[in-house]
Amino acid sequence: MDATIVEIKIGSHPPIKIISAYARGGMTGWFPLADLQKLLNSGPNVIIAGNLNAAHIAWNSPRTSFYGRKLFNYLQGINGIKVLAPNFPTHINLNTWDTVIDLAILKRILFHSQIRVKNYLNSDHLPVILTLDTGIFPIYSPEQFSTNWENFRHILSFKPLPPCKITCDDDADNAKRAEHITSLSPESRTLWRRSKLLRKHFSPIPPLRGETGYPALAPIEKAEVLADSLRKQFEPNTDPIFDNPIVSGKVHEAVESFENTPHINNLSSVTASEVIDFIKTLKPNKSPGLDQISNRMLKNLPLKFILYLTFLMNVLMQNCYFPKCWKTAVVVPIPKPNSDLSLPQNYRPISLLSCLSKVFESVLLRRLNQFLDDNNIIISEQFGFRKKLSTNHQLVRVTELIHDGFEKSETTGALFLDIAKAFVKIWHDGLLLKLTRLRVSAQLIKILRSYLTSRNFQ
Repeated sequence: MDATIVEIKIGSHPPIKIISAYARGGMTGWFPLADLQKLLNSGPNVIIAGNLNAAHIAWNSPRTSFYGRKLFNYLQGINGIKVLAPNFPTHINLNTWDTVIDLAILKRILFHSQIRVKNYLNSDHLPVILTLDTGIFPIYSPEQFSTNWENFRHILSFKPLPPCKITCDDDADNAKRAEHITSLSPESRTLWRRSKLLRKHFSPIPPLRGETGYPALAPIEKAEVLADSLRKQFEPNTDPIFDNPIVSGKVHEAVESFENTPHINNLSSVTASEVIDFIKTLKPNKSPGLDQISNRMLKNLPLKFILYLTFLMNVLMQNCYFPKCWKTAVVVPIPKPNSDLSLPQNYRPISLLSCLSKVFESVLLRRLNQFLDDNNIIISEQFGFRKKLSTNHQLVRVTELIHDGFEKSETTGALFLDIAKAFVKIWHDGLLLKLTRLRVSAQLIKILRSYLTSRNFQ
């Protein structure tokens, strides 16, 4: 067994010998127990840590090796011994099992200890960090902040904006805020929310297995694997049953032709009161998008900035344009419960979009719903995505149908269909063509096309 020994002294505590050890593998029938015994007897307080090539189910490995069985049986007869093993494999093997072979053996160490794996190295053998809580910490009092929203509104009301004339698409893209607010103070929370956060355990994303079969270890590699998985999930259906190249080509040509046809701007203008109403409905604690402009900031905007925002949205509607910066989502992967977290498809994506984008979306949705209601486009039997209607109302309707059938001595049948990823795989050109045939405002359709195209995430 190879070993390197150092001795440290922490305050008034007895000296501790820290030993970095390596037990060479592949020597079937023999484990260096004699060497290990010498290392353990080298002092009263000893830490032996390193690659011992000893996998055992007691140390979070899926199987027990010969070395692991020998070491486990030996340590069972020694008092004052504690074995620390990570909860995550330290050796990644694509051909057999991922195992925990890096351990820490503590002899008469009274400090609280913790061991964890760092999975950012491009290697099949991951580094392990052992931490001892010695009880010696500097007194640290976190700095407290309190947002002065009154001052926030005052500064925005009286600070002049740089001149900015938005006359075309490029100008809309290049329009910048006069001042970028870079920080938000932590808000007070209830005791229940604080205790919930303290109990919550945040685990790093483990190595992911991509198409190549090799584990993605570094953060950038994990991001690429997740991005590839999401890209495939959002691709349109390519099944021949649903994808006819001739039909798709004709539909695309029709949409392109419609895009180049002159139109009349007949949508009602956005008003400041309308923008205020939509901002009031925003939930203040929702996470912001890429621009980091939060709902709470929007709720504290002075009237002067509400008017600027109203003017901006009217210009965007006149130009049938949806800003590119509002079409970039920040995707946060959330692991699905009770699933294999080494597979990228077992993460549910949460998309964080610009809060300003959500306000503009509400403006457009109101105008679309107004047209659909005025012209009775949506059948009365549809309850989804409709105001003041929910699943409960549909259940009442189904119950009434069953009851009526029972009264008439008739059998009531039901057919339930669930199309996998129907929302994320919707055919955009087909949707736009249907809107044109329903005679929806050409101005609104062109804005929606701008909204649907060139969307991306990071």
